Amino acid sequence: MGHDWGAAAGLVFAQRHPETIERLVLCDAVPLLDGFTWPRLGRLLRRAVAGGLIMCATPRWLLWRVLREGCARPDALSDERLRAVWAHFDQGTQRAILRLYRATGEQDLAAAGAELERLRVPALVVWGQQDPWLPPTLADAYAQRLPLATVERVEAAGHWPWLEDARVAERIGEFART
Repeated sequence: MGHDWGAAAGLVFAQRHPETIERLVLCDAVPLLDGFTWPRLGRLLRRAVAGGLIMCATPRWLLWRVLREGCARPDALSDERLRAVWAHFDQGTQRAILRLYRATGEQDLAAAGAELERLRVPALVVWGQQDPWLPPTLADAYAQRLPLATVERVEAAGHWPWLEDARVAERIGEFART
């Protein structure tokens, strides 16, 4: 099970070691697919000067605002959760984020998903319909590439659907058990 970059990393692993995978769950996954273009923030982070300035000059209130914009319901990310995110948003984390975005172009992502069709295991693709960064059409694109995929859209959710609808976590658990 993976979300965002974690889902992309999990898919790369799964393609390299398909014999170790019994089931897949992708949740608002960074697309390892042709035709993807970075959203505005991703494009800015990829720029040498702009990305560095964004990272080093991001105050807590702005980070919180951006993260809450990823939700259909702004209260889905509690102040406690956001404080925990902020506590880990140090220079090392900021540099790692910049390196990840800058090292991974759209063509690199597509190439990393070149063998998705080989993953012939049940896959659940969960997507928040109101994700502002990764559009829900990507869920269908993943389903076309993963032979045994089922797409489940979460209407009233953004980038972190399990935070906005408890039934998502229940559904993922059910899928993992069956």
